[in-house]
Amino acid sequence: MAGYERKDLNGAAFKNENKELDWHADFNGDILVDGHDYYVAIHKKVSAKGQPYLQVKLKSKGQSATQAATGAAEAAKQAFDDFDL
Repeated sequence: MAGYERKDLNGAAFKNENKELDWHADFNGDILVDGHDYYVAIHKKVSAKGQPYLQVKLKSKGQSATQAATGAAEAAKQAFDDFDL
């Protein structure tokens, strides 16, 4: 994409076309948080009360675990505010 600029606290996830097993993520992508890249894995889940929800996991692209944890919770809250099940 010509002219595309990544912005902090923004990312994208796309349907996992290679999903073969139940534990594989339904959606994969990445997100930028405080200048650091994270992989995003999203799983469709259903709560004990029958409510559908999305489980979001972030994994650092080359940082220490301590650095990866910093800012990840806030990014998860903001990243899917507009996501409609």
